[in-house]
Amino acid sequence: MSLSLEDLKGELREHDDLNLFANLNRSEFEIDPATPTREVVNPTKVRRIRQALDRVRLAQQFKRMGIATYRCPIHGESLRLRRKNQSSDQILDEYFLGCPRWLPENKGCNFIVKLKSAAKISSVLNTEQRVGVLNV
Repeated sequence: MSLSLEDLKGELREHDDLNLFANLNRSEFEIDPATPTREVVNPTKVRRIRQALDRVRLAQQFKRMGIATYRCPIHGESLRLRRKNQSSDQILDEYFLGCPRWLPENKGCNFIVKLKSAAKISSVLNTEQRVGVLNV
């Protein structure tokens, strides 16, 4: 039985999801699950996490590249870290991964992955900078 190109791409994307968001080798999985969440509500830590995420975002803009291990299921392109224009003080609702063809106000590709947990934020930092929310 052979897989079509589309089936193979789908399987690779599923594997990428697991590598990005369920990598159990990160330091955050070796401690109490509530600790990373406490870190992303600590104002001092939030400032450092925000700076680290902004560095990732700016580097991706400069290189015109996204996170290699996570792709848009529609276009197959690497997702890019984005920051909401109207963000609140809550970092858990401030960043998301979006297709490079994404545009504000529902223009362009609307595929996004919201980074609404400490684990997701940490996975992005770990993938791009080899640090998590605990080490920023």
